[in-house]
Amino acid sequence: MRVLAIRSLTGASAARALVFTGISTAFFIGVLYLQHIRGYGAFETGLAFLPTTFVLGVLSSGITARLMARFGPRNLLVVGMTTIMVALSLFAIADGHTSYFPGLLAGYALLGLGGGMSFLPLLTISMSDVPIADAGVASGFSNEVMQIGGALGLAAVGTIATGHAQVLMSAGDSLQSALTASYDLAFVLAAASVAAGLAVVLSVLRPGMVRTGPEQAPAEVEEAEAA
Repeated sequence: MRVLAIRSLTGASAARALVFTGISTAFFIGVLYLQHIRGYGAFETGLAFLPTTFVLGVLSSGITARLMARFGPRNLLVVGMTTIMVALSLFAIADGHTSYFPGLLAGYALLGLGGGMSFLPLLTISMSDVPIADAGVASGFSNEVMQIGGALGLAAVGTIATGHAQVLMSAGDSLQSALTASYDLAFVLAAASVAAGLAVVLSVLRPGMVRTGPEQAPAEVEEAEAA
């Protein structure tokens, strides 16, 4: 497939998968943490995530697009992915005694802020150098890489965290202590995944090589392939 030779598409798609791993872990492990460690019910858990969805909704109203037009998708993406890592770091240091306000609330709000500043720029970058005739194929490829890569990443994080909990319990730790440590490890791994995505953005997607939308750009594609 010729679209695989487009550097911005493959690089941004890989970064999307890594970011999706971090976001998926935040939601999946976050639910387990809230219910198993803090004793939240289903309704309380849903309410706990409201800051994330609220901030995402606000940014999707057009704010992200305006920020991207002003600062560029790559620069906004660096800020967004860094913000996601900060949120995951706040979750990683939380335990059963961490209050929802301000620590967890700040983490969930930052997760929405970082995600809202990352999703659109990643999609824009992935499609920036794709010829219009190949836009459908490229979009499908990028989405599949994100979904499959994110699912595999979450599975890997969950497996490692589960193994860590089993080791701690076999060493004599209580169930709650082992679960807390394993969830913290999962959030650290999630932050590392997002950091890897940021490294891809910084190393593969150079400043100036990103357009703002899908269009015919053979000269830039050839330059990206030669780099």
